[in-house]
Amino acid sequence: MKKLLSNDFEVCTTSSDKEALSLIKNTSFSLIISQMDLKTTTGIEVFKQIKTTHLSDSIRILITQPNAEKTTLIEAINHGYIYHYLKPDYSTAELQNLIYKALKQFEAKITIEQKDLELSQAYTNLQDLDKAKTQFMMLINHELKTPLTNIINFISLLKVSKLNTEQEKYVNYIEAGTSILKKLITESLNFIAAETGQLPLNKNKTNIPALLKNPLEKLQEKLKKKNQSLDLKICDQAIHVDIKIIQQILDHLLHNAIKFGPENSEILLHVSSVKDKNLGSVQFSIANAGGKIPDNVIENILKPFVLNEYSMNHSQGFGLGLSLCQALLKVHGSKLQFTNSNTSTTVSFYL
Repeated sequence: MKKLLSNDFEVCTTSSDKEALSLIKNTSFSLIISQMDLKTTTGIEVFKQIKTTHLSDSIRILITQPNAEKTTLIEAINHGYIYHYLKPDYSTAELQNLIYKALKQFEAKITIEQKDLELSQAYTNLQDLDKAKTQFMMLINHELKTPLTNIINFISLLKVSKLNTEQEKYVNYIEAGTSILKKLITESLNFIAAETGQLPLNKNKTNIPALLKNPLEKLQEKLKKKNQSLDLKICDQAIHVDIKIIQQILDHLLHNAIKFGPENSEILLHVSSVKDKNLGSVQFSIANAGGKIPDNVIENILKPFVLNEYSMNHSQGFGLGLSLCQALLKVHGSKLQFTNSNTSTTVSFYL
């Protein structure tokens, strides 16, 4: 056999199972061929040792004896100890054909393993980039807070000084801008904390009317400006949540509903008990009469810091609000759900 194969391959031979195992341990082989019976053990047992001790991932071919039991061979194949076997009356052409077939199989296996390794490395690199992005965002936001605090303090000093009407107007503009910037920084930090599992939850028992009291009070002036009305239907269900976080979510969703709803329209806020306890105790639904939002746009607006044509064509866009809501709900084991029609958009979630 060695003479047959030496023209095309580098061949090592041995008649000792111990020597064979030592060779395999110290040398990389693409293909291993063994007789059914060696001096002290069987070929199957040698292959079993090779596989179970991870000595080699080589393709393993067994040449059987005339009295070899098929059940033993089938068991060896099923356990992966051997890939192919030949009967003792094999022809040269049959052996060569099987060897070339086995080597192609081995090369394909190595290629797949290499691709898996490359994909694993690429995934690790993406994770590192995502981690670096998160750290960068946290650093930038923290670095912005210090100068912003100084600006806010100086605005306070300016407001108590003697200003003419025009100066007072400009100071008010600056104050409004810093309030927006402060809110964005706080939201960014909250979003990153929620996404990275670093946002602490302070859950307390409350009921729906008490939970909605503060968000509903904030709504009145906004509704009045656009001459909008509120369709409010709520239950008196008790729930166990982080009250501050859920109120923040409701503030964002109601703000968006008003902002993107047309003037003289109706905003819907329904909170109902849920019979299916797998979903939660209550369902919150917020709807407005705005036009339909395309599905791909919904997918994008749930991602942080994404600009798209839809939001660019609207005066204020969606900002970080919906991404933040999604992240905060995720901490509560929930998520936003959208129901779209040509005349309205409904956002809902379960708690």
